[in-house]
Amino acid sequence: MYLMYVDESGDTGVVNSPTSYFGLSGLVIHESQWRNFVSQLVGFRKTLKAV
Repeated sequence: MYLMYVDESGDTGVVNSPTSYFGLSGLVIHESQWRNFVSQLVGFRKTLKAV
C-alpha cells in the first residue's frame, strides 16, 4: 500500500488576497517507508526552525 501526503499554501486568487501565489505539492510513499520519512521530515523542519 502507498500513502499520500498533500499540502497547499496560499490561495487560488480570491479578490483582495494577501498573497499572489498558490502552491500545491504531493508525495506518495510506500507504507514501509512512511515512519522513516516522517521522522526525517520532522528533523528537517527542526533544522529549519533553528536557523
